[in-house]
Amino acid sequence: MNRMLLSLLTGLLISLPGISQILITGKVLGAKDKLPIAFTNIGILNTEVGTISEADGSFSIKIPTRYTKSRLLLASLGYKRVNLLIDSLKNSGDLIVYLEEIATELKPVTVRGK
Repeated sequence: MNRMLLSLLTGLLISLPGISQILITGKVLGAKDKLPIAFTNIGILNTEVGTISEADGSFSIKIPTRYTKSRLLLASLGYKRVNLLIDSLKNSGDLIVYLEEIATELKPVTVRGK
């Protein structure tokens, strides 16, 4: 009897983290050309929660419910960052996020030979 109760409680505790998470799936595309952006950093700033987009721009991230009032940050080199309120993404289905390109102006460099 005690083993059965212990087994039941263990099973319940193992399944709780799955219940207390929000799954967000989607795709990251360029705003101008609508092409996928691979390896975009996706996560909650200053937490252990994060992932990167696949080569086709797709991603999937599990957000613990304690972070529902936080913002999901999407950042990729050469693009403007996007912050999305996680609470508003809970029932959104597959998310499509468009990132706008940013130009970085570099200072001129002069190369001289000896």
